[in-house]
Amino acid sequence: MTSSFQEKVMQEIRAQKKIDRAREQEEAAAKKAADEAKQKAAQERLAAKMNAIPDPEPVAVPDPEPEAAPVVKKTKKKVKKKAAKKVQRKKRGK
Repeated sequence: MTSSFQEKVMQEIRAQKKIDRAREQEEAAAKKAADEAKQKAAQERLAAKMNAIPDPEPVAVPDPEPEAAPVVKKTKKKVKKKAAKKVQRKKRGK
C-alpha cells in the first residue's frame, strides 16, 4: 500500500520526466536544424569554389605514330646434362 504522499511524489516525478523528454526532443530538433544549415552552407561554399575554377580548355592530343612490330629474337634452348647413373653396390651376406 502506498500513501498519498508517495503517490504525489510519483506523479511529480512522472511530470518532470515528461518535461525532460520534451526538452530533449526540442534540443535534438534544434541540433538537427543547425547541422542541416551547416551542411547547406558548406555545400554552397563548395559550389562557389567549383564555379570559380575555369573549365580547362581541351588539348589536342596528337595521334600516336604506329610503332614498328617488336623484333623477336629466337633463342636456343639450353640442354641440361643428365646426372651420371649411380651404381648399386652389392649387398653383403646374400
